[in-house]
Amino acid sequence: MPTLALPAIADARIAKDVAPPPNAGGDRAAHPEIGPSPWPFRLLAAFAGWMWLQTAWAVSPNHTDGAVLFTKYAILCLILTKLLRTEHDIEFFAWMHVIGCFIWGWTAYTSNFGGRLEIVLGPGVDDSNLLGGHLVTGVAFAGFLFLGSTGLRRWVALGVLPFILNGIIMTASRSALVALVMAGAASLVIGPRGKRLAITVCGVLGCVLFLNLAQSDLFWERAGTLLESDQEKMDESAASRFVIAEANWRMFLDHPFGLGHRGNEEISPEYLPSEVLTDTGVGRRVRSAHNTVMAILADHGIVGILITAALGLWVLKALWDLRPVNGPAPGKIGHLRAAVGTSFVALATSGMFVNLLKAEVLIWLLALLAGLQALSTNVRTSGLRVNSTPSPRNQQLRPLAGAAPTGRQARS
Repeated sequence: MPTLALPAIADARIAKDVAPPPNAGGDRAAHPEIGPSPWPFRLLAAFAGWMWLQTAWAVSPNHTDGAVLFTKYAILCLILTKLLRTEHDIEFFAWMHVIGCFIWGWTAYTSNFGGRLEIVLGPGVDDSNLLGGHLVTGVAFAGFLFLGSTGLRRWVALGVLPFILNGIIMTASRSALVALVMAGAASLVIGPRGKRLAITVCGVLGCVLFLNLAQSDLFWERAGTLLESDQEKMDESAASRFVIAEANWRMFLDHPFGLGHRGNEEISPEYLPSEVLTDTGVGRRVRSAHNTVMAILADHGIVGILITAALGLWVLKALWDLRPVNGPAPGKIGHLRAAVGTSFVALATSGMFVNLLKAEVLIWLLALLAGLQALSTNVRTSGLRVNSTPSPRNQQLRPLAGAAPTGRQARS
């Protein structure tokens, strides 16, 4: 009976449409899965190796601690790049970062602090400026996870934001405030093109929330010095940054191969006037660098700054390579790319005012970016994209731009 044969005919047509082409195995062999880029690990390992070499002439007794730390950072980067291979793994790590920042914000909210929030809450975070910069990256991730998630996860991302913002306010860190502003501006450029309006609306609402939370007189007093151009009217900390940067430059000229980890602090009395120095509590008055680039120049010399520049160029290239996921329907990869890129902008801004060289969050971001770059490349190489929000009527694979159509798509 013809009517009984119709389902079988339909099943045969569907099987023909979805069946892989005869040379599919050959295509997979021609395009094997690409792993994360080894360059972040290689450059961090090179930096650690240079620090061990500097041990021969380092002036600070803390130099060996720095060399050990960066050796650990290189190993950490290698481990994370091996682990963060799938979209699920990368998103899970991003959520853990946001939850960690929420816990820090909750700790600040439930504790009784007088003055600035000066506590050690995690690795590479040992003062209010570093804490503020770390929390700004948490805001970036929470914001883009809110935009890229659905259901309960979206509301969790929204719910943690006030506590993270309040933590930034309690640090009273000017560098974190400037980083937050620059991150907001960068999100419009780095964020998914199809979400520009949503990013703008969320940014405006975020500003309203931030201003309602910022009731601290200390915060506004310190923030007000950012608009002061008269050096005589600046507070002591802000005005001294220019003097310290000039001294760090002279240290670099006198020691082009660097002084070793924290060497700029060790010999700062030789380059800075006594009124700029601060008491260490052990009978010495010193002052450390307040700019990441200047700290690297003074401590690690020309080799250190070249390795750092190479790492920065790799970050820019990786973000550029991820542009195809930044279209009208970016999916999770596009939102995570925006979170990582915005966080790098925030830390680069904050690093102009503080030394972020030991901030572990930089290692996390490098590993996340390497994982996203490899994941995006493998998806594009396969020629297929999985819908980020599948539904019963829309659970199919769609060809990427430039991929050859197959099956029913070719006939249509």
